[in-house]
Amino acid sequence: MVFYLAALALTAGSRQRVLAANDWLVPCTQGQCSWDMPADSGSSGTLQVWGPSTAISDITPATGWRIITRCDPAATEQEVQLECADGNPDCDHLFQGAGAVDTIVRLPDDCGPMPFARVTKYWTNQPNTPGSSTVTPRASDAQVHSLALDTNFAAATPPLNGSVSFTLQGLNVKGSNGASTLTTPAPAHRRRWLSLRGPHGSPRHIHRRNFFGDMLRKLHDATAFNKTIRHDLQPVDFNGAKNLFTTSVKCTESTAIPVSSTASLSLDVDAAVHAAVSLGAVATGTLVPPKISEFGLTLGLDGNIDALFSITANLTGHVSSGAIPLFKIGIPGLSFPGILEVGPEFKVTGEIDVDLALTNIDADVRVTYNLSDVAAIFPPQHYETGGAFKQGTSEVTISAAPNITDVGASVSVTGHLTPQIDIGLSALGGIASATVFLNLDASTSLKVSAAADGSRGDKTAAPAGGAQACVDANADLAVNLGAQASFFDLFDASTGTKLFDKSFPLLQQVRYPLPRTRVPSLTSMAARNALRCLTLPRSSRSSPPRAGATLAAPHLMVMTLTNPTGALPPGTWI
Repeated sequence: MVFYLAALALTAGSRQRVLAANDWLVPCTQGQCSWDMPADSGSSGTLQVWGPSTAISDITPATGWRIITRCDPAATEQEVQLECADGNPDCDHLFQGAGAVDTIVRLPDDCGPMPFARVTKYWTNQPNTPGSSTVTPRASDAQVHSLALDTNFAAATPPLNGSVSFTLQGLNVKGSNGASTLTTPAPAHRRRWLSLRGPHGSPRHIHRRNFFGDMLRKLHDATAFNKTIRHDLQPVDFNGAKNLFTTSVKCTESTAIPVSSTASLSLDVDAAVHAAVSLGAVATGTLVPPKISEFGLTLGLDGNIDALFSITANLTGHVSSGAIPLFKIGIPGLSFPGILEVGPEFKVTGEIDVDLALTNIDADVRVTYNLSDVAAIFPPQHYETGGAFKQGTSEVTISAAPNITDVGASVSVTGHLTPQIDIGLSALGGIASATVFLNLDASTSLKVSAAADGSRGDKTAAPAGGAQACVDANADLAVNLGAQASFFDLFDASTGTKLFDKSFPLLQQVRYPLPRTRVPSLTSMAARNALRCLTLPRSSRSSPPRAGATLAAPHLMVMTLTNPTGALPPGTWI
């Protein structure tokens, strides 16, 4: 599975100012500032803030400030001491308007994980605040200034310095900051228009309602960009087998002959999933007051799924394994510290449900799917999504030992293998969080029943003995995009869409004659999970063998079907 981003930024108006990559030599004193993700972060993205010139300032060397105490590169809340080098007049910008408190400031790259912070407190003093040390040589007559910083933008008082807006784009593939260029808006038209600069710098302006649709079209059009993304992604692979449920029951023969036996049930899955996962995000809103007003994830998908479900049973009853975790791993995400965190996780679960009322059965069902060029947007928009979902090789192998006493009984098996991407979102210091998910439920269902001749409308001539084993098998693939919890007023747990949902018939109404064998019944001495012993022939007290084994029992049915095309395979009695 592969996810892509063609990210645009909200902008507008008669006053367009194009900002290229973050320039550490240019002071942020004109009411706008940008920040690019570091080249070594493994991801790429750009964040821009804008507002009144008194609301946004800069404490980097670009304005003449020097931090003289050691910054904690991991702390989002800390105190720093700094001095103005050589009396640079740009230092005074920090104190304009209502003063330094509640001003949003750009930070040096090594001071905290976040690019911007809020000044919560300002004072002057001598250097060497407890717990810190002077790391920069000082001019003896320079005034020492102290700032307390955090990312609690909700605590800022908007009237002091004015509202501060932001827009961001990101992709968890490095080196793509220049895929599109952000432009800052003029306030009068901020809500109506979007602007994109293409790869050759030519401006394009689109109405807001076409924002996400244009992103998706840009994604499909940028063929070279997509190939680069595929090449750079590190794939995630899962290949493993797991027993989902197993149990056994001690049984005794109900006839006069005192013979005991153990009946058992085992449910297994053997799966392989190949995935290369990328994701992107675009968001706009305000830091002061904190709110995200526009948000979008663009998702694409390439991958394959291979699942083999197995059941070995000579018990009757109902069992559901529940969803069993098979695999989980974190994958690269996006981090705009203090503003937006996007943390994806790839996981795989397996599940089998069985209803058993038929005698011995041993079955394998294998399904495979190939997915390519799939694209979607979350929250869902009214635009076409592309892509292909194709069934690959499928196999059904059944070894069963039904007998004529089982007429009317059946066994039903439903297995699920579900790869899922969980995309955790946390915004603006944690004031909003949610999870967006994309799951692919690859399932298969198998039903084997013992039917009397002529039942269920079958027109096939009845075999000698007047009873048949009827086999139905289907494979299903459902691809769902949705959310858990609400995220501002942009989406909630009811938001979602089904990208694909289709059933692929493997076997339908395939019938085989049942032998006239009658065997003693067994009763359970210690039933577990409402499971009971079934009828076991004397020649097959243990679990039935796999298809292809040589048996002395005269009543075992063995059938194998590969890549079904509608032709009914022959049944084989051995």
